Amino acid sequence: MNVIEPIWDGLFLSDSYACRKDKGLHAGSQQTMKFVRRNRYCLKCDISKFYPSIDHAVAMEIIERKIKDKGVLWLFRDILSSVAGERNVPIGNYTSQWIGNLYLNELDTFVKQELRVKNYVRYCDDFLLFFNDKKELGNMAEKVRTFCKERLKLRLSKCDLFPTSRGVDFLGYRHFPAGYLLLRKSTAKRMKQRARAIPYELKHGILTKERALSAVMSMKGWMKHANTHHLALTMELDALERFVRGWEGTEREAVF
Repeated sequence: MNVIEPIWDGLFLSDSYACRKDKGLHAGSQQTMKFVRRNRYCLKCDISKFYPSIDHAVAMEIIERKIKDKGVLWLFRDILSSVAGERNVPIGNYTSQWIGNLYLNELDTFVKQELRVKNYVRYCDDFLLFFNDKKELGNMAEKVRTFCKERLKLRLSKCDLFPTSRGVDFLGYRHFPAGYLLLRKSTAKRMKQRARAIPYELKHGILTKERALSAVMSMKGWMKHANTHHLALTMELDALERFVRGWEGTEREAVF
């Protein structure tokens, strides 16, 4: 993969954000916000059981377009065939992330070059198309569904068309045309529950000080990218951080 990654990454369009250097969740969220503010409608899709549905023959055909070395091709065939059947990739294998990205680069290319969609974002098997014409975007939905089925042998589990004014829930955040970026409701709920549990778990030895502090800083990291001032106050995250940093492992009452 040290050799293959630069080759494949050079093939990918800039619109895919998963498992790539200088991309990632927050970069994808920032790009999503730009498109939300420009467009009236969003088409949100995801693929049903993506990795288990990757077709070995289709994957090898895509790989063979760029790689000609017989030894490398043998290795990729061996990796794919290590999973029984004609579909699926080894779960947890580093190559699987890249095979998945290469596989869906076909979709990226179709959306950008054939459908000529300017505002498009994909993260792994979740992707968004933006447009100001609702009817035209609806037509694109059927074309995307057909392409996935016929070319990639994949099935869409969700394909929702809605106004961006409703907010676009993507990559853990809700994006609104006015520029507001909020945490997904389920994410905020989990964070509140986690914050309440940390003092108890720290006091009873369920968490070490280091892990507790890591959990607090992770929550603060997620929240700093969004409009979460009131949520942070409600959760008392600054006070929780001070509590954890001052913890000495003695039996004393938590202040939360």
